[in-house]
Amino acid sequence: MLDNLKENLQTLRQLDFDDFSILSLMTEKCTNSVISKYLRVTPPAVSHRILKYEKIFGSDIFVKTSGRKELSEKGLDIVNKYKKSFCFLLNVPEDFECKKLFEL
Repeated sequence: MLDNLKENLQTLRQLDFDDFSILSLMTEKCTNSVISKYLRVTPPAVSHRILKYEKIFGSDIFVKTSGRKELSEKGLDIVNKYKKSFCFLLNVPEDFECKKLFEL
């Protein structure tokens, strides 16, 4: 159990708020261009982050559909696990939609 906790903490340390935002927006079916507008970055910057997630979690966290990447079941499980941590840190409910952060 302790090894699993250490592994989870090491993974969580590799992610920042923008990573959480991108992954959460992906669960909300946003495209890279929509995500880039929310975060005020370029679409290639979002694509670069997606490559980072593939290195951290493995390429099987995404499936390619209609020329774009979406989270696979494994990806959704991972995001939901880490979303709990970020929601706790932000003091927001776990069903919080990330889009609302950018509407403030």
